[in-house]
Amino acid sequence: MKEKTTKTVFRVFLDSSGQREERWLSERARQGWFLKSIPVLFYRFKKGQPGDWVYRIDYRGSSKVDRKEYLGLFKDAGWEFAASSTGRYYFRTKRGQGPMPEIFTDKDSRVALYRRIVAGSTTLLVIMLIDIYSVLMNHRHRNWFSSLMLVLLSALVLLFAFQLVQILARIKRIKKGRAGSTLAEKR
Repeated sequence: MKEKTTKTVFRVFLDSSGQREERWLSERARQGWFLKSIPVLFYRFKKGQPGDWVYRIDYRGSSKVDRKEYLGLFKDAGWEFAASSTGRYYFRTKRGQGPMPEIFTDKDSRVALYRRIVAGSTTLLVIMLIDIYSVLMNHRHRNWFSSLMLVLLSALVLLFAFQLVQILARIKRIKKGRAGSTLAEKR
């Protein structure tokens, strides 16, 4: 029987900082599965030689980025582009001796990353609040499905709001230079 060379995995990450997702992708690489693409909520992997690879995610949102120049900066710094999805860019590099490789090594770039995440999350939060409002205002046509959607959207709003508070607290810690505020210390 021929060995599988690709696989698709359904996975949802609720950690908006991306740290759990990065660890999960790095673990897949140690098993010989390398990120190839990310259709929404699915991860496509290609089989390769297992190795100690580190994945990092940069969130660009809908900003107008010169993709070729942007990817070139990461390549020049030793990072390989793996995939992109919904404003998130995935990079990997071989883990060497010494400290864990990071794409954001200074306070200002870490704060900028988290501010981009906050901006994107706030947009989604506003959209969900509008959806909740429209469901509430359309009470004459309420059925079991609209009630279910109301509960799900409300839960998502609470989750997003909680994550926004966490990210804003992280930005504050980074600015004050407190311990635990670097990405490497959080991993």
